[in-house]
Amino acid sequence: MTQQRGIVYLVGGGPGDPGLITVRGLALLRAADVVVHDRLIGRELLAEIKPGAEVVYAGKTRGERRVSQAQIVALLVDRAKRGLMVTRLKGGDPFIFGRGYEELSACRDAGVECVVIPGVSSAYAGPLAAGIPITERRTVRSFAVVTGMVAGESEVPALDYDALAHVDTLVILMGLMNLRNIARSLMEGGRDSATPAACIEWATTPEQRVTVASLDAIADAAQRDGLKAPVVVVVGEVAAHARKQGFGAIGPLAGQRIMVTGPRRKFDALTAGLTVAGANVISCPLVEVAYPESPAVDEAIAALGTYDWVVFASVRAVRGFQKRLEAAGLDARALAGCKVAAGSASAALALRRLGIMADLASDIDGRRGLTRVLARDGALEGSRVCYLRVHPAGVAAAGELRDAGAEVDDVVASRIVSSTPTESAMSVVNKGVDAVVLRGPLAVHRFVELGLQGTAAAVVCAGAGANDAARRAGLSVIGLSHSRSASSTVQAVVDHFQSVRADA
Repeated sequence: MTQQRGIVYLVGGGPGDPGLITVRGLALLRAADVVVHDRLIGRELLAEIKPGAEVVYAGKTRGERRVSQAQIVALLVDRAKRGLMVTRLKGGDPFIFGRGYEELSACRDAGVECVVIPGVSSAYAGPLAAGIPITERRTVRSFAVVTGMVAGESEVPALDYDALAHVDTLVILMGLMNLRNIARSLMEGGRDSATPAACIEWATTPEQRVTVASLDAIADAAQRDGLKAPVVVVVGEVAAHARKQGFGAIGPLAGQRIMVTGPRRKFDALTAGLTVAGANVISCPLVEVAYPESPAVDEAIAALGTYDWVVFASVRAVRGFQKRLEAAGLDARALAGCKVAAGSASAALALRRLGIMADLASDIDGRRGLTRVLARDGALEGSRVCYLRVHPAGVAAAGELRDAGAEVDDVVASRIVSSTPTESAMSVVNKGVDAVVLRGPLAVHRFVELGLQGTAAAVVCAGAGANDAARRAGLSVIGLSHSRSASSTVQAVVDHFQSVRADA
């Protein structure tokens, strides 16, 4: 048997905001068997690592080096040679004033395939987050990016400050410690001492701070404000445009860390909605969807010709039904003699992707909307209905359909079961979040069972079931979405933080 060939991906994780990783970089992070990460990544990204993956912290701070560069390279090579997929997650872009090329070369010298995924660099994202247009076209014809620190073993010549003094916009990375010397050298090279300069600390993150002063005073101003690395320094007329409120800090949830507890999905409408509202979303699945082999679903499929209506309570019910349908060697044509109803917009969309157009679809997520649509004008009287749902939800809806005059087969197509978050996700959550969204009683149970009550400043529940369970568990619920829909839940979170700001 041929051993699986491993590979190393050098992924740029962006300047700090977890939303600024590339789509491909995020996919490779989620798929990795091994993740080796630096210090200056968005910590929320660690929650995206799949369960069971090996996670190695290889961050370095001044005066402290937990893992040497030689050890990092040895680790990358060793895991790849074992046939594993390794994601080396680096802050910013892997090659811009980092050791990315060294790691690439070392992997290739060892016969290990290595691929580089570019990242968003703080060299331009940092100034942008502070409102600084480094190439404002009416006044800027040139810009340069330099490092304020050169590795001790480097043979690179010293910076040519005489030349740099005449560049329109100068961006300096890792220059805080030497800022006073850098400013003096630029002025000695001919730069006007009154030139605007700006320091951006922890650019693109909720901790971002901006200090603005003239070139001759910027070092004193940074010291006065207590700035600490990482800091991006900008020198040039455009630095005068710096502002405290960055471009990234927009939306009603700007800067808020929101924990979502639902199953991990390729696309999550709740995560997307919270992100659009400006939140930093932390995925910490407390439950997952299981699709076990189900005799009840198989029996319902065999009896499809006897039903007047097949009702799908949710998108997960559709998926559970689809899996058993395919296992039976059938496709959408098996539903040809039935009317089909969808209990939510997402369920209707999932059916369309299977080539099935729902005859009726609820415009309100949840059992009341579904029952209202189906029971309209007594349409269910005497009908035979197959009701497909997700356990433990939907029991009441089956009863309501019976009350409307239907003969109902209540069929569980999938199940919500407990999930244990990864250590990486827990390490992020344990640092504290501004709010947690709990969707369903089981998520509430797991939240309490894992002792996470102290991690969230606020609890928002999606749906009455989650709310009732949270109250029984003694949680103080400050936001309630009466529907489990993503849009309604996002609005409940937004309403809470807006009320907090109004009371402040």
